[in-house]
Order: sequence, then C-alpha cells, then structure tokens
Amino acid sequence: MKQIGLVGASCVLFGIAMIAVSLVAASSENAQFSIGDRVGNALRWGIALGDADGDGDLDALVANESRGSLLWMNDGCASFIENAQPFPDAIAGKLVDVDGDEDLEIMLVMWDEPLSVWRGEGDGTYSEVLQGLLPVGAIDLAAADLDADGDLDLFLARDGEDIVLINDGTGMFSDSGQRLGTGFSAEVELSDMDQDGDIDAVADGWGGSGHIWLNDGSGFFTQSHPLTGPNWHVNGLALGDVDGDGDLDAVLVSSLYDPHEIWLNDGSGFLVDSGQRLAAPDGYGVALGDVDGDDDLDMVMVIGGQPRTGIALWINEDGVFVQGQIEPYAALGRDVALADLDDDGDLDIFGAFLAYTGGFLPSPNRIWLNRSND
Repeated sequence: MKQIGLVGASCVLFGIAMIAVSLVAASSENAQFSIGDRVGNALRWGIALGDADGDGDLDALVANESRGSLLWMNDGCASFIENAQPFPDAIAGKLVDVDGDEDLEIMLVMWDEPLSVWRGEGDGTYSEVLQGLLPVGAIDLAAADLDADGDLDLFLARDGEDIVLINDGTGMFSDSGQRLGTGFSAEVELSDMDQDGDIDAVADGWGGSGHIWLNDGSGFFTQSHPLTGPNWHVNGLALGDVDGDGDLDAVLVSSLYDPHEIWLNDGSGFLVDSGQRLAAPDGYGVALGDVDGDDDLDMVMVIGGQPRTGIALWINEDGVFVQGQIEPYAALGRDVALADLDDDGDLDIFGAFLAYTGGFLPSPNRIWLNRSND
C-alpha cells in the first residue's frame, strides 16, 4: 500500500473518534460533517488548494488582505501548519504550474497592485519572479491554456475591464491587449462552455451583468451574451454539470439578499436562467462537488451577511437544489473550497472567513470534515 493510503487510513480512525464530540447535524441522509481545524487569523478573502510540497496531499494558499497571504501545509489528516515564508497581501490567489516543471507556482492579485508570481521549488519553498507588469490590479484570477500552446495563461477579473495575460512558457506573462467588459467582475471561471475544444470564460457581475466570453481558439474572446438580473450583486460563481446533460452550467451566488440562481447551458455555451431561486442567506464563495456520494454535484456556500454567518449546504436532487443544514460560524464567509483534505475519499470543506464589527477584522478559517465514508 502506498504511504498516502496509510496516512488516509489513520485519518479515518481519528475522524471516527471525533464524531462523538463534534458531529454536526446531517445535511442530508448521506452527508455528515464534523468540525475540523481552525487555520490562522487574518482578513481572509480567497482560498486555493494544491500540493505545494509534493507529499501527495492538498495544501492551502490563503489570500489575506492584511498580515500577508499564507501557505498552510497539510499533514495528510487535514491539520494545517503555517509555512513560515511570507507572501504579499492579496484578495485572491492560485496554485498552478505556469513554468512547466510539474510543481506549483503561487499567483496573487490585489485591488491596485500588479500580479505577484512566486516560483515553486516543489518542496514548499518559493522565490518571487518579477514580472514588470503595470499595476492594473485585479479582484480574482483563473488559469488555463487560453491560446492552445501548452502552458497556462491568466484571466484577471477586475473592477473595470477584464484582462488576459499570455504565458511565454516559462511563467513570464505579457498583456494580450484585450480589454473585456466595463463592469465589476468579482470572480471568473474558465472552462469549455460551448464544447468546441477551447477554453472560454464566465465572469460574474457586481451591481451589473455578468458575461460569457467565447474563445476563438487562439486566446481572443468575444462576448456571447450577458447574464442579467435585477440589481444583481453576484459574489460567488461556480461551473459544473448540475443537470447531468454533459455540459457546464453556472451557479451564481448573490449578496445583499438577492436570491441565488442556477443558469443552465443549452450545449452551445448559451446559459439560460433555470428559474430556480435559492433563498438567502447572503452568499459569497461557492463550490460544487458530490458531497453525499450519489454522483451528482451538490453545492456549498459560505454565508457572509448578518445575522446568519457560517456555511450552507444545498443537495442536488435531479438538478434541483434543496437546502440542507446551515452550520453557524461567528464570522463572515468570503470563499470556500471542496476537496479531499484527509485522504478518505470524500469531499471536505475549507472556508475563508473574516470578522466584522463596524469594519473588517481578522478571523480564523474553518474546516469541516466529511464523515460520509467513515
């Protein structure tokens, strides 16, 4: 048996012991979560998961707007230890291999600062790569091979025009010159929406329309159609096949008490409002994954508005989402990721949180461990 399997088995045994004291109420018949680790204490805005040190488990890059962004190393059982190396303040980040050496680099963006790139050595240590890019700032970023040359390029979501950065293959980026949209994009996701073999972009809208940008195959984008709604304030976006028809749909999570919405793909990249309205609480980050083991995509969102804070689970029942348990946590949710953090074969929750008392304040992140396979 591989070592990673042995680690996972010991984590399962530890999880069984925890249930008696920390099992939260079941969110569905087959999905149970227990409260896991608290991680750090800062103004948390974004989470990215990846194996930063090459040991076979998922580590966590947490973008912090104060006290510097941090890399947290997983011990294999979903307990995280802070990497002592400091990184810049940021509101979003990614762990991706942009130089083709099979380890992960760190990408960080900030409101009004240039892209920050840190080259990974494969062992959890990083060195900064000066890019020389203008300080255009960004709110979110996503990485994919946009121009079909075999490396990962970047799409920056911004307050204003979104920007595409092209990788030269070594992890150095240049501005493509594209300026997409004019609104406020709080998040972007990249995937093949129209099933033509290249990577398209979906950017949400804060106080205005979201956008679907279709790729011509060379990394240049044209707008397909807007995603519109009355007084939209979309903070969270996730793509996935929620209705099981083989194409990618979109979940749009709203704040300011707008309902959350599901938009279904017609197969050509055109998204149509399904009419589903998922009632508030105030949502921010959202992630899709099969948390209950029934082979469809469920939804987890972090709640970021008073008086309710914490996480909410929505169970997919034949393409329709039914709200499960809301687990309170005394902080405002800002981002969430679903992944197998303890190597037991099911999806756990890593949530980014901050506090608010007349202003944003530091708060620990929170992990919830899925006990469905225990």
